[in-house]
Amino acid sequence: MASKKEKKKASKPSQARRGLSWAWVCVLVIVSIVVSCGACALYLPDRTPGILQRPQEVTSAPASVQAWSESRSMTVTPVISQSQAISSNSMGMVTADHHAYGLESGKAAFSVDGQPVVSLATTVPPWRDLQYYDKGEDVRALNNELVRLGYAADANSDVYSWNTGNAWNSLLKSCGAAGTSDGGFSMASVLWIPRDSVKVTDWTAAMGSQVTQGSAIGAIPGSLQKLQLPAALQGSGDYTITVFGQSTQLTAGQSEITDAGFLEAVESTQDWSSQTSDSLASGIDATLRSSSQQEVLRVPAAAVYGLDDSGSSGCIVSQGTPVHVDVVGSGMGVSLVAPTDGTDVSSIATVGIGSAVKDATCE
Repeated sequence: MASKKEKKKASKPSQARRGLSWAWVCVLVIVSIVVSCGACALYLPDRTPGILQRPQEVTSAPASVQAWSESRSMTVTPVISQSQAISSNSMGMVTADHHAYGLESGKAAFSVDGQPVVSLATTVPPWRDLQYYDKGEDVRALNNELVRLGYAADANSDVYSWNTGNAWNSLLKSCGAAGTSDGGFSMASVLWIPRDSVKVTDWTAAMGSQVTQGSAIGAIPGSLQKLQLPAALQGSGDYTITVFGQSTQLTAGQSEITDAGFLEAVESTQDWSSQTSDSLASGIDATLRSSSQQEVLRVPAAAVYGLDDSGSSGCIVSQGTPVHVDVVGSGMGVSLVAPTDGTDVSSIATVGIGSAVKDATCE
């Protein structure tokens, strides 16, 4: 009878053979899998990666509604009056000259033989000396200007009264003159100017020069009378126009600007002062903006087709139907359009692009 030790020794080779068999089985399985994968890779057709597949054509794009107000640049043409000569009413040697910064009504323009000559802007140029109880439109103009300057004359009166004489004397003394002993008004003490303040060119009354009565001593450049627009404003709303930083309101149908306050404000700017006669003749830049807003469509620029020669009108396609539009703005691949056929912009949610507009008509 075999011992336990002999049985144990006999079982070891059998276990080794079984372990070897399982190893070969695993190897065969792995080889089979590899061969199968290789065959699949070799014989099955290739599939194009999704990133490389041909994209489908996009034929529509969203449209959105936004508020818009018209704003555009234009060139306006200034209409300027003729320059005007100013003449001395005094005779003698010029002993002081104050014209460098312009002439202002109620201020000394220069002095002759030590006596200040006062700039005065009256609606009627002074043409005679005046005494108490003289009457006339020149007296009314003098009274009104004295009142405007802050003196106690008789407003809108055509009589040279004691109030007029006292006011005139006060004005002379404020300019450094001695005043008059009889309260009268002397032409020799006045230099007439057409506006409250003016710039002067071609000035000849320099200190040390001689002036004579009636001689021209300078010229006042022409003033801005109006600004002409390229054409009458269309539409029904109001507009705001800006020139050299100054703005004023315009109405539909208006073709020129004659507002004196606005024109004076434009003339007072540094931009206006830097203009030459040639640049003014060719027109100056302005910006026009409508005061009211309207709703327009914001669409891709590619959605607008059939543009006219000016590029300001064309068509879009909405739900397969052409819609006539005006192009009111564009930029960065986007166009702002306003339907011209009465279509409600809020009814358009998408617009055609690409082949959707390729063969579309715009008639």
